[in-house]
Amino acid sequence: MMRRVETMAFAPRMYVFPGGRLEDVDLAAEDPSLACALREAREEVGIDVLDGARLIDHWITPEFESRRFDVRFFHAEVSIPGELVTTEADEVVWLTPARARAEHDRGRLPMLRPTVEVLALMERIAAGEPVPPITPKLPRPRDADGELLWDIVHADTGDVLAHDIVGPGYAEVEGVAVR
Repeated sequence: MMRRVETMAFAPRMYVFPGGRLEDVDLAAEDPSLACALREAREEVGIDVLDGARLIDHWITPEFESRRFDVRFFHAEVSIPGELVTTEADEVVWLTPARARAEHDRGRLPMLRPTVEVLALMERIAAGEPVPPITPKLPRPRDADGELLWDIVHADTGDVLAHDIVGPGYAEVEGVAVR
């Protein structure tokens, strides 16, 4: 995972997976999203993923955000860790999904909810569970008797996939780790 630099317009100081926007070169590939993921891994952490990358999740930024993203998460095992080769981040850490989530829960590794959810999914995959059907997930806030709760809805159908999720904490909003 990489920590985005403080000057990034979106998710500054947050720990994220390598990723980025589709480029023209990606659009020429059979699977543009996969091509983008492989290119970004090479450009940001110097890793050439040769095979085995597979789509495991899909999230879309909430409607009220001024900058919206349609993000696909790919999973691949690599034999060697990469190193930071981008100026968009100032730190790279290699942790197991369980350790990354534990550090996040302790307030030491600020992440956006989709990243935390994908880490939990990676834990289940490592335990032998199959990848569930990919659905485009869209977080949607709602007021529940004065308390802000979130639902995760299917972005295409509006069906509720998860409900009554407590909103993001300070570290998720501000990207500030608690020491």
